[in-house]
Amino acid sequence: MVKSALRIAAISVSVLMPGVVSAADMAVKARPAPVPVFSWSGCYVGGNAGYSRAEVRSDGTPNAIFAGLTPVGTAAILTSASAAKVTPDGVTAGLGIGCNYQKGIFVIGAEGDINYSDLGAQQIRGPFANAAPISPYTWEERFHSNWFATARARAGVVVAERSLLYVTGGAAFAEFNWLKALDFPGFVGFRYQASASDTKLGWVVGAGWEYAFNNNWSAKVEYLHMDFGSSSGITPTPPAPAAGAGAGAAWSISNNFREDVVRLGVNYRFSGGAIVAKY
Repeated sequence: MVKSALRIAAISVSVLMPGVVSAADMAVKARPAPVPVFSWSGCYVGGNAGYSRAEVRSDGTPNAIFAGLTPVGTAAILTSASAAKVTPDGVTAGLGIGCNYQKGIFVIGAEGDINYSDLGAQQIRGPFANAAPISPYTWEERFHSNWFATARARAGVVVAERSLLYVTGGAAFAEFNWLKALDFPGFVGFRYQASASDTKLGWVVGAGWEYAFNNNWSAKVEYLHMDFGSSSGITPTPPAPAAGAGAGAAWSISNNFREDVVRLGVNYRFSGGAIVAKY
Protein backbone atom coordinates (compact mmCIF):
# COMPACT_ATOMS: atom_id res chain seq x y z
CA MET A 1 0.00 0.00 0.00
CA VAL A 2 2.79 2.39 0.93
CA LYS A 3 4.67 1.62 -2.26
CA SER A 4 1.53 2.28 -4.30
CA ALA A 5 1.04 5.68 -2.63
CA LEU A 6 4.64 6.69 -3.28
CA ARG A 7 4.35 5.64 -6.90
CA ILE A 8 1.20 7.75 -7.36
CA ALA A 9 2.87 10.80 -5.74
CA ALA A 10 5.92 10.48 -7.98
CA ILE A 11 3.76 10.29 -11.08
CA SER A 12 1.79 13.41 -9.97
CA VAL A 13 4.96 15.42 -9.40
CA SER A 14 6.37 14.45 -12.80
CA VAL A 15 3.13 15.52 -14.46
CA LEU A 16 2.83 18.87 -12.62
CA MET A 17 6.48 20.02 -12.81
CA PRO A 18 6.50 21.02 -16.51
CA GLY A 19 3.45 23.22 -15.88
CA VAL A 20 5.10 24.92 -12.89
CA VAL A 21 8.31 25.58 -14.84
CA SER A 22 6.28 26.87 -17.77
CA ALA A 23 4.32 29.26 -15.51
CA ALA A 24 7.57 30.53 -14.01
CA ASP A 25 8.98 31.16 -17.49
CA MET A 26 5.82 33.05 -18.44
CA ALA A 27 6.07 35.22 -15.32
CA VAL A 28 9.65 36.17 -16.16
CA LYS A 29 8.82 36.89 -19.80
CA ALA A 30 5.81 39.04 -18.83
CA ARG A 31 8.11 41.68 -17.24
CA PRO A 32 9.10 44.14 -20.01
CA ALA A 33 12.65 45.27 -20.48
CA PRO A 34 13.47 48.82 -19.24
CA VAL A 35 13.05 51.52 -21.90
CA PRO A 36 15.34 54.61 -21.99
CA VAL A 37 13.33 57.82 -21.51
CA PHE A 38 14.64 61.33 -22.23
CA SER A 39 14.53 63.92 -19.42
CA TRP A 40 14.82 67.70 -19.75
CA SER A 41 16.50 68.01 -16.33
CA GLY A 42 20.02 69.42 -16.34
CA CYS A 43 22.04 72.49 -17.32
CA TYR A 44 22.98 73.72 -20.79
CA VAL A 45 24.68 76.41 -22.86
CA GLY A 46 23.56 77.68 -26.24
CA GLY A 47 23.50 80.26 -28.96
CA ASN A 48 20.82 82.08 -30.94
CA ALA A 49 20.27 84.36 -33.93
CA GLY A 50 17.22 86.19 -35.20
CA TYR A 51 15.40 89.39 -36.10
CA SER A 52 14.56 92.33 -33.84
CA ARG A 53 12.09 95.17 -34.32
CA ALA A 54 11.44 98.06 -31.93
CA GLU A 55 8.97 100.88 -31.46
CA VAL A 56 10.30 104.15 -30.09
CA ARG A 57 7.76 106.88 -29.30
CA SER A 58 8.98 110.35 -28.40
CA ASP A 59 7.31 113.48 -27.09
CA GLY A 60 8.74 116.97 -26.62
CA THR A 61 7.41 119.61 -24.24
CA PRO A 62 8.57 123.25 -24.61
CA ASN A 63 9.03 125.26 -21.44
CA ALA A 64 8.17 128.89 -20.81
CA ILE A 65 11.49 130.15 -22.17
CA PHE A 66 10.20 129.79 -25.75
CA ALA A 67 7.45 132.40 -25.27
CA GLY A 68 8.12 135.35 -27.59
CA LEU A 69 11.37 133.94 -28.96
CA THR A 70 12.40 133.64 -32.59
CA PRO A 71 11.94 131.82 -34.87
CA VAL A 72 8.27 132.76 -34.65
CA GLY A 73 6.03 129.93 -33.44
CA THR A 74 8.79 127.70 -32.12
CA ALA A 75 6.87 126.81 -28.96
CA ALA A 76 3.76 125.88 -30.97
CA ILE A 77 5.86 123.75 -33.32
CA LEU A 78 7.42 121.89 -30.42
CA THR A 79 4.03 121.26 -28.86
CA SER A 80 2.27 120.02 -31.98
CA ALA A 81 4.95 118.23 -33.98
CA SER A 82 7.57 116.83 -31.63
CA ALA A 83 5.65 113.58 -31.04
CA ALA A 84 6.87 110.86 -33.39
CA LYS A 85 7.28 107.11 -33.74
CA VAL A 86 10.42 105.40 -35.05
CA THR A 87 10.45 101.66 -35.85
CA PRO A 88 14.08 100.51 -36.05
CA ASP A 89 14.89 96.90 -36.92
CA GLY A 90 17.93 94.69 -37.37
CA VAL A 91 19.57 91.34 -36.73
CA THR A 92 20.49 89.92 -33.34
CA ALA A 93 22.75 87.09 -32.13
CA GLY A 94 23.76 85.96 -28.67
CA LEU A 95 24.83 83.35 -26.12
CA GLY A 96 22.86 81.89 -23.21
CA ILE A 97 23.05 79.53 -20.24
CA GLY A 98 20.32 77.82 -18.23
CA CYS A 99 19.12 74.88 -16.14
CA ASN A 100 15.90 72.81 -16.16
CA TYR A 101 14.16 70.49 -13.72
CA GLN A 102 11.52 68.03 -14.94
CA LYS A 103 8.76 66.46 -12.82
CA GLY A 104 6.37 64.31 -14.80
CA ILE A 105 5.39 66.24 -17.91
CA PHE A 106 6.20 69.64 -16.34
CA VAL A 107 9.50 71.47 -16.71
CA ILE A 108 10.68 74.55 -14.80
CA GLY A 109 13.97 76.37 -15.12
CA ALA A 110 15.96 79.58 -15.40
CA GLU A 111 17.86 81.08 -18.32
CA GLY A 112 20.03 84.10 -19.01
CA ASP A 113 21.47 85.49 -22.24
CA ILE A 114 23.41 88.43 -23.66
CA ASN A 115 22.94 89.50 -27.26
CA TYR A 116 24.43 91.71 -29.94
CA SER A 117 21.81 93.92 -31.59
CA ASP A 118 22.06 95.87 -34.84
CA LEU A 119 18.87 97.79 -34.13
CA GLY A 120 18.73 101.20 -35.75
CA ALA A 121 16.73 103.78 -37.70
CA GLN A 122 16.93 107.39 -38.85
CA GLN A 123 14.22 109.59 -40.33
CA ILE A 124 13.83 113.23 -41.35
CA ARG A 125 10.32 114.64 -41.51
CA GLY A 126 9.52 117.75 -43.48
CA PRO A 127 10.11 120.37 -44.52
CA PHE A 128 6.92 121.74 -42.97
CA ALA A 129 5.56 125.20 -43.75
CA ASN A 130 5.91 127.89 -41.08
CA ALA A 131 4.42 131.33 -40.56
CA ALA A 132 5.94 133.91 -42.95
CA PRO A 133 8.54 135.25 -43.09
CA ILE A 134 10.13 132.32 -41.20
CA SER A 135 11.46 129.48 -43.33
CA PRO A 136 10.10 125.91 -43.15
CA TYR A 137 11.35 123.50 -40.50
CA THR A 138 12.28 119.81 -40.34
CA TRP A 139 12.34 117.12 -37.64
CA GLU A 140 15.10 114.53 -37.34
CA GLU A 141 14.99 111.34 -35.25
CA ARG A 142 17.72 108.72 -34.79
CA PHE A 143 17.81 105.57 -32.68
CA HIS A 144 20.32 102.75 -32.25
CA SER A 145 20.72 99.86 -29.80
CA ASN A 146 23.91 97.78 -29.65
CA TRP A 147 22.96 95.02 -27.18
CA PHE A 148 20.33 93.58 -24.87
CA ALA A 149 20.32 90.92 -22.15
CA THR A 150 17.66 88.96 -20.28
CA ALA A 151 17.36 86.97 -17.02
CA ARG A 152 14.23 84.81 -17.18
CA ALA A 153 12.28 81.98 -15.59
CA ARG A 154 10.87 79.24 -17.86
CA ALA A 155 7.90 76.92 -17.34
CA GLY A 156 6.79 74.33 -19.86
CA VAL A 157 5.01 71.10 -20.59
CA VAL A 158 6.37 68.09 -22.46
CA VAL A 159 3.96 67.39 -25.34
CA ALA A 160 6.08 64.48 -26.58
CA GLU A 161 9.14 62.85 -25.04
CA ARG A 162 11.56 65.23 -26.77
CA SER A 163 9.22 68.16 -27.52
CA LEU A 164 8.77 71.02 -25.04
CA LEU A 165 6.39 74.00 -25.19
CA TYR A 166 7.18 76.78 -22.72
CA VAL A 167 6.48 80.33 -21.57
CA THR A 168 9.13 82.62 -20.15
CA GLY A 169 9.44 85.96 -18.38
CA GLY A 170 11.72 88.12 -16.24
CA ALA A 171 14.04 91.13 -16.43
CA ALA A 172 15.56 92.71 -19.52
CA PHE A 173 18.41 95.17 -20.01
CA ALA A 174 19.28 97.22 -23.10
CA GLU A 175 21.67 99.96 -24.17
CA PHE A 176 20.40 102.56 -26.61
CA ASN A 177 21.33 105.90 -28.16
CA TRP A 178 18.87 108.42 -29.51
CA LEU A 179 18.78 111.90 -30.98
CA LYS A 180 15.92 114.28 -31.74
CA ALA A 181 16.36 117.63 -33.47
CA LEU A 182 14.29 120.54 -34.78
CA ASP A 183 15.94 122.45 -37.65
CA PHE A 184 15.10 125.78 -39.30
CA PRO A 185 17.13 125.55 -42.53
CA GLY A 186 16.70 129.25 -43.28
CA PHE A 187 18.29 130.26 -39.95
CA VAL A 188 21.91 129.20 -39.70
CA GLY A 189 22.64 127.76 -36.27
CA PHE A 190 19.02 127.30 -35.24
CA ARG A 191 19.05 123.60 -34.40
CA TYR A 192 17.21 122.53 -31.25
CA GLN A 193 18.74 119.14 -30.47
CA ALA A 194 18.44 116.56 -27.68
CA SER A 195 20.43 113.33 -27.47
CA ALA A 196 21.30 110.71 -24.90
CA SER A 197 22.91 107.31 -24.34
CA ASP A 198 21.30 105.14 -21.69
CA THR A 199 21.13 101.61 -20.29
CA LYS A 200 17.63 100.70 -19.18
CA LEU A 201 16.11 97.97 -17.01
CA GLY A 202 12.76 96.62 -18.25
CA TRP A 203 10.68 93.46 -18.34
CA VAL A 204 10.36 90.62 -20.84
CA VAL A 205 7.76 87.94 -21.60
CA GLY A 206 7.72 85.31 -24.33
CA ALA A 207 7.07 81.77 -25.46
CA GLY A 208 8.82 79.06 -27.43
CA TRP A 209 9.13 75.48 -28.62
CA GLU A 210 12.23 73.34 -28.08
CA TYR A 211 12.97 69.91 -29.56
CA ALA A 212 15.78 67.57 -28.47
CA PHE A 213 17.02 65.72 -31.55
CA ASN A 214 19.49 63.65 -29.50
CA ASN A 215 20.52 63.28 -25.85
CA ASN A 216 22.80 66.35 -25.84
CA TRP A 217 21.55 68.74 -28.53
CA SER A 218 18.26 70.58 -28.90
CA ALA A 219 16.93 73.34 -31.18
CA LYS A 220 14.36 76.02 -30.37
CA VAL A 221 12.29 78.81 -31.87
CA GLU A 222 11.42 81.66 -29.50
CA TYR A 223 9.54 84.97 -29.35
CA LEU A 224 10.32 87.70 -26.78
CA HIS A 225 8.60 91.02 -26.08
CA MET A 226 10.57 93.58 -24.05
CA ASP A 227 9.41 96.89 -22.58
CA PHE A 228 11.97 99.38 -21.24
CA GLY A 229 9.61 102.18 -20.21
CA SER A 230 10.59 105.79 -20.83
CA SER A 231 13.81 107.77 -20.90
CA SER A 232 13.11 111.39 -20.04
CA GLY A 233 14.41 114.60 -18.56
CA ILE A 234 16.64 115.67 -21.47
CA THR A 235 16.50 119.47 -21.74
CA PRO A 236 18.51 120.87 -24.70
CA THR A 237 19.54 124.51 -24.76
CA PRO A 238 18.38 126.69 -27.68
CA PRO A 239 21.16 128.19 -29.80
CA ALA A 240 21.91 131.92 -29.77
CA PRO A 241 20.31 134.36 -30.29
CA ALA A 242 17.20 132.53 -29.06
CA ALA A 243 18.88 131.51 -25.81
CA GLY A 244 18.20 133.73 -22.85
CA ALA A 245 17.95 133.52 -19.10
CA GLY A 246 17.03 130.00 -18.01
CA ALA A 247 17.69 128.57 -21.46
CA GLY A 248 19.05 125.34 -19.95
CA ALA A 249 15.49 124.13 -19.36
CA ALA A 250 14.07 124.87 -22.78
CA TRP A 251 12.72 121.54 -24.03
CA SER A 252 11.97 118.26 -22.24
CA ILE A 253 12.04 114.98 -24.20
CA SER A 254 10.54 111.61 -23.30
CA ASN A 255 11.15 108.36 -25.23
CA ASN A 256 9.30 105.06 -24.77
CA PHE A 257 11.19 101.97 -26.00
CA ARG A 258 9.68 98.52 -26.75
CA GLU A 259 11.34 95.66 -28.62
CA ASP A 260 10.18 92.37 -30.18
CA VAL A 261 12.56 89.52 -31.04
CA VAL A 262 12.01 86.32 -33.04
CA ARG A 263 14.97 83.95 -33.00
CA LEU A 264 16.25 80.42 -33.55
CA GLY A 265 18.65 78.75 -31.14
CA VAL A 266 20.55 75.57 -30.28
CA ASN A 267 21.42 74.26 -26.79
CA TYR A 268 23.98 71.71 -25.61
CA ARG A 269 23.11 69.72 -22.45
CA PHE A 270 25.94 68.66 -20.16
CA SER A 271 23.84 65.84 -18.63
CA GLY A 272 23.29 64.16 -21.98
CA GLY A 273 19.53 64.13 -21.61
CA ALA A 274 19.58 62.55 -18.11
CA ILE A 275 18.42 59.17 -19.40
CA VAL A 276 16.27 57.24 -16.90
CA ALA A 277 14.76 53.73 -17.05
CA LYS A 278 11.05 53.23 -17.51
CA TYR A 279 9.26 49.85 -17.35
